[in-house]
Amino acid sequence: MKILQIISSKDTGGGSQEHTRILSLGLQGKGHRVKIICRPGSLVEAYRKDGLEVYPLELRDKRKAIREIVD
Repeated sequence: MKILQIISSKDTGGGSQEHTRILSLGLQGKGHRVKIICRPGSLVEAYRKDGLEVYPLELRDKRKAIREIVD
């Protein structure tokens, strides 16, 4: 299954970011393809170190950001 996770929060170390990381790693471990969209910053490198596919995008226009990844 292909799964897209979007983190729109400007925080870089909150609970939703950690939850997304743990959930994404678990799903990826089960064979799912997981992509994460988040704002540019320190989360990008942390997720990539874990082997997750991350797309740092400004999320002013969320629909445009999603189309760039999904298409």
